[in-house]
Amino acid sequence: MLAGEPRQTVLQSSVSPRKILGLPSEYSTVPVSFYDCKRSRCPPSPVSRLEYLNSDPSKEEQPWLEACADVETLNTWSAFHSRRSTDVAYLARFAVLPPFHELAHTADMMAHSINVAIQTTKLLNPAQVPVLVGDLPLFALCKQIQWLNPEKMGEDKIFIMMGGMHIEKAAYTILGDLLDGSGWTTALVEAKVTTKGRAESILSATHITRTRYVYQVFFIFPLKSHTVCVLKN
Repeated sequence: MLAGEPRQTVLQSSVSPRKILGLPSEYSTVPVSFYDCKRSRCPPSPVSRLEYLNSDPSKEEQPWLEACADVETLNTWSAFHSRRSTDVAYLARFAVLPPFHELAHTADMMAHSINVAIQTTKLLNPAQVPVLVGDLPLFALCKQIQWLNPEKMGEDKIFIMMGGMHIEKAAYTILGDLLDGSGWTTALVEAKVTTKGRAESILSATHITRTRYVYQVFFIFPLKSHTVCVLKN
């Protein structure tokens, strides 16, 4: 995604702050859409999913895992990689938009939200590809609308992504699939770390906070002593 073009102009309103103006109709009015989301299909990608990578993704994450052993530095994934980045930083421009009274989980509201995000980003930072973040049900609905209308809302027009919690949950679910049947849950129960029911729920990431804590204790904390625990049958 493009970082955008730096701009010197500052958008200022000449209207008195004590005077409240009505919202423009193109924003406040949610037009009726006729999307049959059940008919949407994910289009095949012309690019292989790993062709754009210059190196092994797992090797790229190894420096971050080693940095997690430093308890004196905040080494979240985003903070660590932002410090490594050599790209030019641009001034971020924010706009707080008024909320809507309409129900969010509808095709009409999500299609309108996509159009608002595109128009707002075009005004604030014309060269940036708009990014729309939504919880899992809204993300799925937005992707279906995007697939049904690629000319105006295609992936080259706007980037739609899941919220951070849902991305984290998807990662834990994949880890749970890898650990399923390895004897890891049995080891947790025999070590009296947790009960059998909770150990099984960790594999499916039913409870995000509990699952995160267990993975931190068993996979990240051992890096502090430069050892890795591997549980096998």
